[in-house]
Amino acid sequence: MLEPRKSSVEAKGSGTPGSEVPALTPAAPITEHSVTSIDAGELTLLVNRVLDLGTQGSEDSAALRGTWAGQEATVLLASLSQH
Repeated sequence: MLEPRKSSVEAKGSGTPGSEVPALTPAAPITEHSVTSIDAGELTLLVNRVLDLGTQGSEDSAALRGTWAGQEATVLLASLSQH
């Protein structure tokens, strides 16, 4: 029997609540190496499937970063790139 595991992850996005999001037209995801990318028109979502614990990403980029028990430094989980 599966039992829920207590979450220890805290994730924080770099966006501003209430900001506008462009119209998206998502395509099928493509995985290369350790990153899955989803082209969504004006934006591409990049999801890190294998985390580099030493990479926070640029502070001025649109990103999702997280920490968890035993990992106090923020880690880049996902980011957006604009075309």
